[in-house]
Amino acid sequence: MANKNIKVSVRMCPDLRDKLIKESGGEEKVNLSEIIRDRLERRPADHKEIRELLYSLKIEISRIGTNINQITKSHNSGLYRSEDKQELEKAMLQLNILLRDIEQILYREI
Repeated sequence: MANKNIKVSVRMCPDLRDKLIKESGGEEKVNLSEIIRDRLERRPADHKEIRELLYSLKIEISRIGTNINQITKSHNSGLYRSEDKQELEKAMLQLNILLRDIEQILYREI
């Protein structure tokens, strides 16, 4: 069976139409169908909220890596402290919270 396009009608208020046009570049001659198709085909990583959370996650992972390196160095030099372990556990908890937030947004977008 060949890929055939079907026609779909969509009703929206003028404010929403204007918002879609504005967000897509603001050109009045823009094809509204193209804008809607683009929105529907977007990957979750294309959304600003997800990019910001991924950036926060990257920073947290970097901090955890730094903490692990410091704990390993302290342990190897015999200077290991229980506070180091608690700090690492706190960083891991923050990482898990960020991962859960990202997962919720991803599933909300689908």
